[in-house]
Amino acid sequence: MAMDRYFQATSAPTASNSPGPPETTSRASGQQQQQQQQQQQQQQAVRHHEREMLTYIFKRWLACFAFCVILLSGASLGMMVWLVDSWLSYAGSPWIWQWGRGDAFKPECNVPMVKWFTVLLGAGIAGVVKRLGVRLFYRWNPDIEQPPKLMTILEAGFAIFVLIWDALGLFWAMSADRRCVDHHGDFLNAVMGFCSVHLALAGVIAINTVGMIAFLRILLRWGVIKSPHAAPKGSIERYTEVVLSSDPLLAEDPTCSICLEEFNDKLPIVRTKACLITHCFHKECLSDWLKMHANCPLCRRDLAPFGAMCAYAVGPHVLFMLTVAIETAMKSSAFGFLLASLHFGAFNVRVPSAVSVVWMAIVGSIMAVYWKGKPVNA
Repeated sequence: MAMDRYFQATSAPTASNSPGPPETTSRASGQQQQQQQQQQQQQQAVRHHEREMLTYIFKRWLACFAFCVILLSGASLGMMVWLVDSWLSYAGSPWIWQWGRGDAFKPECNVPMVKWFTVLLGAGIAGVVKRLGVRLFYRWNPDIEQPPKLMTILEAGFAIFVLIWDALGLFWAMSADRRCVDHHGDFLNAVMGFCSVHLALAGVIAINTVGMIAFLRILLRWGVIKSPHAAPKGSIERYTEVVLSSDPLLAEDPTCSICLEEFNDKLPIVRTKACLITHCFHKECLSDWLKMHANCPLCRRDLAPFGAMCAYAVGPHVLFMLTVAIETAMKSSAFGFLLASLHFGAFNVRVPSAVSVVWMAIVGSIMAVYWKGKPVNA
């Protein structure tokens, strides 16, 4: 009897650890899959909410930036009119050939304001000529992707020169002696006003340019806007195949090269068709990658055929419509133009500015409306 009780006691835990009937196992597996689906839905809802919040913040920030730029650009345009009017009074004649007579610009100032305005006028004319030259260059070379190095150096040097020249004009106008202030105070005030507003506009545009670049990168990463280098829509379904976690292909490399996590049954796995050596990734990871790139993350081979890439023209147009107005506005400032030239890749739509930002914003808006209504040729 004692031996029977001993065997019953020792066999009880073993019976409790034995697997249950198949119905219980299948029910537990179904509940686990349902929980995984609910978690994925919650993650997608959170991701969608984050995208909406990013879009909302970007729109509010863009509206605030546009308001500041339009306000400062209007003030800059008014200061330019005041500067020209006071210069004509300073010179004593509206005719250029009379500016060299002996009684012009008398009495003389202790600061080279005449030379400063002359160089500023020459820089404005040079800017117009440069703008026309760049337009003609890209009109005759529409397929160029990167500008020549000499042109990049010229644009950067011109932008830095204008910025430094405005700072020098402000410094010289503030350093004028009492006699110059008494006789030419209106012109000096116009110079200080023009340079101050122009430098303030350059600072606001430079700060917001850096912010917009960071915002665009975040929006591109989250898939809110399309990248010009993104794969066509539906590429993940057309140019990949589903792979099971038990497939022998995963034996050599059982981890996703994008997220560096091991493959399992929880997340779907796909393999590329176009790669010479088959590469496998998580479907969600590869889908996020294709929103910014059209090639394989490992071998850099194009996943979509050339014809499909040519037919996919929505991405560049969407990015163009979102940035054309603000990009042209940034280029009204020397420093803003320099930053925009370094970070924007659409060289064939660049418009170096030598006119007021208000006019450029209007032209940019008209172009955005035109591209928005233009049908895409597939």
